[in-house]
Amino acid sequence: MSSNAAPDSNPNGTEIPLVSSQSQAQENTIDYSDSKSSVRVPASRSKAKQSGPPLEVAKESISKVSSDDAVPVETISSGRDEKFHPKIRTLVKEDTLTKEALVQMPPMKPKKETVLPGYNPKLDEKRPQEMKEYLKTYRILFVIDDSGSMHSHWNETRNALEEISNHALEFYSNALEIRFFNNLLQREGVRGVNEVNNIFNLVRPGGGTPTGHVLEEVLNKQIDRLDEAKRSGRYSSERPLDIIVLTDGVPDLDSPPAPVIAAAATRLRNSKHHPNWIGIQFVQIGNDPAAEPTLLSLIDGANNDMVDTTSYSLYKREGNGRLTAAVLNKIILGGLHPNLRAYWNQYRQKKQEKTSKVFY
Repeated sequence: MSSNAAPDSNPNGTEIPLVSSQSQAQENTIDYSDSKSSVRVPASRSKAKQSGPPLEVAKESISKVSSDDAVPVETISSGRDEKFHPKIRTLVKEDTLTKEALVQMPPMKPKKETVLPGYNPKLDEKRPQEMKEYLKTYRILFVIDDSGSMHSHWNETRNALEEISNHALEFYSNALEIRFFNNLLQREGVRGVNEVNNIFNLVRPGGGTPTGHVLEEVLNKQIDRLDEAKRSGRYSSERPLDIIVLTDGVPDLDSPPAPVIAAAATRLRNSKHHPNWIGIQFVQIGNDPAAEPTLLSLIDGANNDMVDTTSYSLYKREGNGRLTAAVLNKIILGGLHPNLRAYWNQYRQKKQEKTSKVFY
């Protein structure tokens, strides 16, 4: 994306003119059954890349939107929540709902009939805002793109993990896990920058971008883990998982992530697992203009409430064009519970309908 097209973030989310990127997320869509079993996504052998148009930037900020464009609160569903979140109701009525406000809120409990009993009570609490508490509460899996195009971003990616890995060492946390798109190396309980350096020194970027295939394995493994935790009596102490995907490019055509995420969300719901057990954040490395609309389109895909995306343009100024350790930490601690993101997705999509602009 050219420098004159980089969007400015604002307190209510980034505003971008409507593009037809949703069709990319729905391409290769398949009809999923309600089976609780793992869902496989058929794939061709093509290694061609998906692409999309560069995003242009809207001049107005959401704060300048006319009051005529306010979203009626009755058009927003509370989903699986036991009741409509009262703070969100107020902010929607005032037309002042922001992602930042949602980060500061505890979620509502889900309806009892929609979830298995005995889940970790942390799922109904405000997400941690300090790294020590976050590492104590969550498991964090970094899924790192090691395709050939990542060669020029390898040190940047490694350095971005420095601060959180040192926190893990300081707090003696076993929360951090690292795996890659192509290389089979996987490590759990990563602590300290020295261990991160050793891991990155063992991996050389090369190959394609099989985002969907890797996510399919990760998500099915996590839901299997939740099933086993429920059977074995560990359900209340099992930690929720944040999946942080660090990638610079567009997924291979034979490995789209959108249908995989939709299948996992369906399986999670049909198994009656709490919606806040799994969150996914895609973080773009570098400024490939084709990657940004594709990654942002994942937020608009089916069953999108577990997904958030941070594109290069959203941290360009703060990180001086690089994904720094401080920026990555801010992204991680700024994540939303999926059942809170469900409100935000409805709100921003209705804003989109009224203004012909997209808010992320």
